[in-house]
Amino acid sequence: MNLISRLRFATHRPDRGPTSRRRPSPMRPALEGLEERVVMHAGPMVAPLQVAAQVQPFAARATQQVKVPITVTGINITSLTRDATTGVANLAGTLTGTILGQTFTTPLTGTITPGRNPRSCPVLNLHLGPIHLSVLGLNVNTSDICLNINAQRGRGLLGSLLCGGLTDVLNSATSGSTSQATTQLNNLLNNGNFLNGLTRTFGQARTRVASLTPAQPTTTPVLNLSLGPVRLNLLGLRVKLDNCQNGPVTVNITATAGGGLLGDLLSGLTGGAGRALTRQVAGVLQQITNTNTVGLPTV
Repeated sequence: MNLISRLRFATHRPDRGPTSRRRPSPMRPALEGLEERVVMHAGPMVAPLQVAAQVQPFAARATQQVKVPITVTGINITSLTRDATTGVANLAGTLTGTILGQTFTTPLTGTITPGRNPRSCPVLNLHLGPIHLSVLGLNVNTSDICLNINAQRGRGLLGSLLCGGLTDVLNSATSGSTSQATTQLNNLLNNGNFLNGLTRTFGQARTRVASLTPAQPTTTPVLNLSLGPVRLNLLGLRVKLDNCQNGPVTVNITATAGGGLLGDLLSGLTGGAGRALTRQVAGVLQQITNTNTVGLPTV
């Protein structure tokens, strides 16, 4: 091989033209492929923001639930007798509380039934008469309300409190000291934890709008609601709340024309359907509950 041939051989390199660059090894991803993958993921990253924007208005609407706030502030047992045959104690008195922010007092009767055996707890049944309330043009009438309360010893604060307390009441009544039994029962039922438990039970009742007749030029509005029934396990208490017939508690609310501020607020209901009606009723009932009526003139 002459000198010129050797020089040509030494300087020769394989052709690495455009064709070879367009065919990368399958084991080494090309940069172009990685860039395409990044672009494909850019779209979904925005989706959570769009979903959040759609969920937020619905969540705001969901908080507009119809509520009839009922609190129990006191119980006064004025009579207690014991059936010598069954051992059941019968009681009577009154219950005081608030409904829609307004104070009421209603008759109360009930029974304390001994446990089935010495290790079981007595059962307390409370029967509230219908609540009737008329204030500043607002009229509220409910059905009867029944509370069946089973205490469970050692299952929670309220269960242990009521189990021991009701047992003491029955023991005093059995020994003939009904006066002492009545005092013990009043102290037990007016314990702050027990009253709060009753209020919480009412708060768990799902409220539904049964019907609404808006105000007309010659008539006032009529709003019918239903509450519950409720079955609740509460700190060692098994509580059932209903209308004493295994159905929902009914609440009838009306307004008296020219009767006052609260009636005027109820008269603002214009009717509707579905969620719009629910929001409207919820808003008016909240206004009524939050209105301070102290010092306002009554008609």
